[in-house]
Amino acid sequence: MSWSCLKIASTMPFRHKNTRRIEGLDSNVWVEFTKVAADPSIVNLGQGLPDISPPSYVKEELAKVAAVDRLNQYTRGFGHPSLVKALSQVYEKVCGRKIDPLTDILVTVGAYGSLFSTIQALIEEGDEVIIIEPFYDCYEPMVKMAGAKPVFIPLRCKNDGNTASSADWVLDPAELANKFNSKTKAIILNTPHNPIGKVFTREELQVIADLCIKHDTLCISDEVYEWLVYKGNKHIKIAMLPGMWERTVTIGSAGKTYSVTGWKEALAQAFWIDYKRMDDPDCYFYSLSRELESKRDRMAQLLKEAGLKPVIPDGGYFMIVDVSTLDVDLSDIDEKQPYDYKFVKWMIASKKLSAIPLSAFCGPETKKQFEKYIRFCFIKSVLERLKDFGDSLDVLPRVTCPNHPDSILVEDYRAGDMICSECGLVVGDRVIDVGSEWRTFSNDKATKDPSRVGDTQNPLLSDGDLSTMIGKGTGAASFDEFGNSKYQNRRTMSSSDRAMMNAFKEITNMADRINLPRNIVDRTNNLFKQVYEQKSLKGRSNDAIASACLYIACRQEGVPRTFKEICAVSRISKKEIGRCFKLILKALETSVDLITTGDFMSRFCSNLGLPKQVQMAATHIARKAVELDLVPGRSPISVAAAAIYMASQASSEKRTQKEIGDIAGVADVTIRQSYRLIYPRAPDLFPADFKFDTPVDKLPQL
Repeated sequence: MSWSCLKIASTMPFRHKNTRRIEGLDSNVWVEFTKVAADPSIVNLGQGLPDISPPSYVKEELAKVAAVDRLNQYTRGFGHPSLVKALSQVYEKVCGRKIDPLTDILVTVGAYGSLFSTIQALIEEGDEVIIIEPFYDCYEPMVKMAGAKPVFIPLRCKNDGNTASSADWVLDPAELANKFNSKTKAIILNTPHNPIGKVFTREELQVIADLCIKHDTLCISDEVYEWLVYKGNKHIKIAMLPGMWERTVTIGSAGKTYSVTGWKEALAQAFWIDYKRMDDPDCYFYSLSRELESKRDRMAQLLKEAGLKPVIPDGGYFMIVDVSTLDVDLSDIDEKQPYDYKFVKWMIASKKLSAIPLSAFCGPETKKQFEKYIRFCFIKSVLERLKDFGDSLDVLPRVTCPNHPDSILVEDYRAGDMICSECGLVVGDRVIDVGSEWRTFSNDKATKDPSRVGDTQNPLLSDGDLSTMIGKGTGAASFDEFGNSKYQNRRTMSSSDRAMMNAFKEITNMADRINLPRNIVDRTNNLFKQVYEQKSLKGRSNDAIASACLYIACRQEGVPRTFKEICAVSRISKKEIGRCFKLILKALETSVDLITTGDFMSRFCSNLGLPKQVQMAATHIARKAVELDLVPGRSPISVAAAAIYMASQASSEKRTQKEIGDIAGVADVTIRQSYRLIYPRAPDLFPADFKFDTPVDKLPQL
C-alpha cells in the first residue's frame, strides 16, 4: 500500500485547484445516501450490498490463497494468470469461440475500474458517447472526464406507465438512430439493466448492433448481472451478434457473480470449480438466480401490499417502484430537489428505511420522467426481517382490504387499482367515504354475488359520478351454479359529465407526453370545468379548449410551455389554441403573468445539452437586451433563442440556428432577425466573467 500527503499551512494562499475535467463531478448519490443510511437502525434496501453468504467453496479457496506466501506478492498487472485462464475457459463455453486469456481478457479493480479504463483508453476529446437512461451514475462523469459529450436516450414505458415488467421499458428505434452521427464514438449498453432490471432481447440488441456497424461505433457492454436472469428470459451478449465481436468491450464482475463485492481477486479457483460443472443445474452461475427469484417475488408482494407499484425485473437484483400513489406530504423538505430524493429522505427520517432515488441515474432533461420511482435492492437477507419491525414496508402507509386484511392484493394495471383477491374490493386511494361500497341483496346466498356499487367521487363532475342502476341480468350467464339470478350494476353518467371526463382524459394524456406534474393537470381540469359550465366558448371544440386551458395552467403555475409544444401533443392548430386562450382569459376574467426570456432559458439550454456557463451567459444576454430596449416587439421566446445562439457561438459548445429553433419552436429566420438586433451591442451583453472560446468580434454577423 502506498499513499501521498500534501499539507499546506492554513495561512499560506493555496493556488492549486481541481482540474477542469472534473468540474461538477465532486458529488454523487452514493456519498449523500450512504452517509444518511449509516445509522444501524436504518434498513438499507437501496444499495447493492449483498448480505447473503457467498458459496462456502469461495471462502475456502480465499483462505487457501491467503496461506500461500508466494501469492502475497506482485502478480501480472493485467490479471493473475490462473484467473484469466479460468475466465477464458468459462467464456469460451458461453460464447462458443476461442478466447485468448492473455490478450482478450483484462482484470481490473472491479467493473468500475473496467469502465473507467475502457473509456479513458478508447474515447477521445470531442467524441460523443450515447448513454441509455436511466443509467448507472458513473457513466456520465467518466465520459465527461475523457473530454467527450454524453448523449442521452431514455427507455420509455410502452404501456403508459401502468407497467408490471421491466420488459415494458424499451428504446424507440427511430429516436436511437437519430442519436448516431459522425462524432458518435461509442454507446454504453447495460443488460441486465441497473436500475430497471430489463434484459435486452436479441431483436433489441440487433437494432443497436446495426447502428454500431453502420456508423462504425464501439459498444461498451456492461453485463455485470449476466448470471442473474430469471425464468422466461435469456441473456444475450451483443458481442456475439454478427459484426460486433471486434467492436465490443464486454464488462463482467466476479463480485456480482459470487456476491462478494469487496473481493476483486482470489476468485480464480471458484471460477474453475463452477466451470467444471457448467452443465449442472447446481452450478452457482444458475442457482443464484433461482434463489433470488423468490426474493424478487417476495419484495414485489410486500411493496404491493404497501400500496406501491413495483416494476418486476427480468434480471439483476434491483427493483424500481412507483411511489407517487402514496401522496406523501414532502413540503418541509428542500423543494429544489426532485420528488424521489425528497421521498427517500422522508422515508429514511420517518420510517428508518433507505432506498436510492431513480432520478440520480438520469440526465437533467429526463429527471422529471423518472422522479416518481425509487430503487430497492432485494439481494438482502434483511427482507425477512421486514415483518420483525412492524412489517417494515408497513414503514410506509399500509393498504389492506378492510374485510380481508391478510389477503394478497392484485393490481389492475389498466385502471391503477389494487384489488382484494378474496372479495374483489378495490382498495388503496379509492377506499374513502364516497368511494366503493358493498350491498348484499335479499336473494343472495352464502355471500354469492355481492354487488359492488359506486366509484371514487370526482368533485369536478356535477353528480359525483355515483348514480347506479341495479337489476337482474339476462341470459345464461346471469345465473350462478345454484340457479340464483346474478345482479348487475350499470353506472349512469350525464352527457355533460361524459364530455368532461373525455376532456380530463385528453388533458392527462397531453400532460404526460410533455412530463407535466399533477398540479398542472388539476389546474387545467378546473379551468376546463369553469369554461365548460359557463358555455362561453360554445362552438369551439373541447380539445381546443382543453389545449388552451393546459397552456394557461402552465403559465399560472410558473412552468410555461410554448404554443408549439402544446400543439405537438394535441391535434389542434396553434391559431385555434391562441383564439381559445384569449377567449378563456376574457370569459373567466383571469390573467397570466407575462412570460420572460428566463421562463424558458433553463429548459431550452438543458434540451440542447449546453453547460451551465453558456446557460448563464444566454440568460444575461437576453436580460440585458430587454433592459437596453434592443428587441422591441420581439417575443421572449425568439429573444431567448437569439441569446442562446450568441452565447453558444462564443463558447466551445456551438449550436446551429436550426438546432435551437427545433427546441425553442421558432423559425431560423426569426432567430436571425432577433440576433441582428442584439449583435451590434454584443460586447455589452456578455457577463464580465464569461470565458470566450470565440472572441466577440469573430461572432457570426448573419
